[in-house]
Amino acid sequence: MIQLRTNWKEFGGHLRKLLGRVRNFEPIAEAFGARLVRTWSLKFPRGAGHRPSAAGGPPAIQNAALKNSLDYEVHDGGDTLEAGSPLAYAAIQHFGGVIKPKTAKALTIPLTRESYGKRARDFNDLEFRPATKKAKPNIIGVLGRASPGGGFAALFALAREVTLPARPWLMVYPADEEYLADCIEKHLEGQGV
Repeated sequence: MIQLRTNWKEFGGHLRKLLGRVRNFEPIAEAFGARLVRTWSLKFPRGAGHRPSAAGGPPAIQNAALKNSLDYEVHDGGDTLEAGSPLAYAAIQHFGGVIKPKTAKALTIPLTRESYGKRARDFNDLEFRPATKKAKPNIIGVLGRASPGGGFAALFALAREVTLPARPWLMVYPADEEYLADCIEKHLEGQGV
């Protein structure tokens, strides 16, 4: 029979310290939350001008409000990490869905650089033209300006509703999973995160 003798008080203290590190996931959650926000922010396109976003990519930037709203919170000593955006439209940008006007008869959808980022009421010289037979069924018409020579420049489409496709971009990517594993390993080894 082999007997091991040790100072249990000393061993117990070491074990308690190790378990304390395991129980305290707050540094890991803080580091991982910051990593997610950084990863998601870098997914947004850079540069001026509006370009529609690709499927699976982040939403197109109009004024950077969504990108700048990305944040995270750690609760319950690191047991809970919430990351994302508090903006009302963040969820529909991620999951997709149908957008309908709340009080107006139609949604105004900007069609040109001049109208992008503005509302129809920002213009005082717009005329309504009903939709042609070729228009999608949800389009009621357009708002625009008559031009010299009888032309018409449409600035906004008027739609009964708009369906946004899902663009899941608030995701944990494989590189993030590797980062999390490294954080846990360093934390358990007492190296910090």
